[in-house]
Amino acid sequence: MKDQLSSVDVHAIVHELSDTIVDSRVDKVFQTGKNELVIRLFGKGRIDLVIANNFLCITNYKRQAPQNPSSFSMQLRKHLKAKEIKWVAQHEFERIVEFGFEDKILVFELFSKGNALLMDSEKKILGLVNWQKWRDRVLGVGQTYECPPERLNPMKATLEQVTEELSVEGKTVASVLATRFSLFGKWAKKACALAEIPEDAMVADVDAETVLKGIMALADIFKKGPTPSIDEEGPDPYSQEGRSLTFNELVDEHFSTMQIDQAEEGVEKEVDEKRQKLLTRLASHKELLATSLSDIESERAKGDLLYQHMGQVQGLMAQVKAMRDKSIADDKIVEALADQGIVGLEGCMVTVELN
Repeated sequence: MKDQLSSVDVHAIVHELSDTIVDSRVDKVFQTGKNELVIRLFGKGRIDLVIANNFLCITNYKRQAPQNPSSFSMQLRKHLKAKEIKWVAQHEFERIVEFGFEDKILVFELFSKGNALLMDSEKKILGLVNWQKWRDRVLGVGQTYECPPERLNPMKATLEQVTEELSVEGKTVASVLATRFSLFGKWAKKACALAEIPEDAMVADVDAETVLKGIMALADIFKKGPTPSIDEEGPDPYSQEGRSLTFNELVDEHFSTMQIDQAEEGVEKEVDEKRQKLLTRLASHKELLATSLSDIESERAKGDLLYQHMGQVQGLMAQVKAMRDKSIADDKIVEALADQGIVGLEGCMVTVELN
């Protein structure tokens, strides 16, 4: 099952968003999860745009707004309240989406843990959800935003680029298309089919012009806009079995219901964990109670025995006092009174064995 949007999916979503939310204005912003924002728009009807670390779309599913807004959502409200969205774009062919305002840019990275960044027109970061330090870039307030190292854009592929990428020995054409042109999974296979070459063809067995033909044919399909459907993995933006629903609607249904299922599973897991803790605590208390009851019975028996022999014990205590008054050592007292039941004497403690 699809658990994140691919670069191809992002391309299709941005294509639809450009027609839907451009010229809308920001009403409210909520941070509904650690890595999830909801931006409420107005001007073209009420629109709720949800952005998580693995997807974004216009949503028909209501998210619960937190009682206390996060500092980043407050910052977005301050800078973007009533501001008009001028443009929406995918950065090259990456899983990065940019929303352009009059003097601000809002960027969402839909990979790894995800991130949301507010920056000025010069791409100086003003605020972000997650401060991050990567090998090749640092994301933090005051830093100039830098994109991660880019793969090649299949929408702008050139013969020189394809020739260079096919010069690596020991790889299949499909693997090169996936890793270097962001055409993962079935899209690499689709490009091979359009180029009329086998899916498992090695780079040494094909020429760059043929491969470029397949990439350009696939790019032409993307340029025409989404023809969405659903396959065994989830929403498919470019299908020969197009549906009346938009790709955005399919993404919303897929990922929002997935979140609901995960939340329910999380609640069930939390309840099970608490139940197990309570059962463990109950078992411990029962064991402690049983031990305490046993100790009570033992101490009661000792008390009853002491009461029955109180005269004998008091007599022994009197003898011990008298012998100590005569400065007789304790070990000698124990030895002298052993036949009467004394087995130990230390300070004020007398140990007596009673039958």
